[in-house]
Amino acid sequence: MQINQRVWRGLYQQDSLRWNIRYNARAGTEILDLYMKDYAIPQMEAQRLTDETVLARAVYAMYNAGPGELQRFLKRYRSNSPHQIDRLFREKYEMTQKGDFEKIALCLIGTSL
Repeated sequence: MQINQRVWRGLYQQDSLRWNIRYNARAGTEILDLYMKDYAIPQMEAQRLTDETVLARAVYAMYNAGPGELQRFLKRYRSNSPHQIDRLFREKYEMTQKGDFEKIALCLIGTSL
C-alpha cells in the first residue's frame, strides 16, 4: 500500500510501515476505510452521487493526496477534466471490473500492452 511514513507518523509505527508488508497493507486499508466512511460516502450522498466507480476514484484521489483532494476530484469529475492520475486509475479500475488482470500486471511492470 506504500503508506507515507512522514504523513502518518505518530499513528503508525515507522519501522513496521517500512519493513512489514502485512502491517503496511493493514494500515493502508484502515486509511482507505477512514477516507471512504468519513469523507467520500457522506460527501457523495450529500451531492447525490451514487456511482460506485466515482466513489472508488474519489477514495483513490484522497489516498494519494489527502482528504482535501476529495472536493478537487469531484470538481474535476463534474467538469469532465480529470488529471492524468485520475485517468490512469480509472483505466486500471475498469480493467479490474472486466477481469483483465493480465493487462494490469503488464501495466504495473512497465511493459506495453
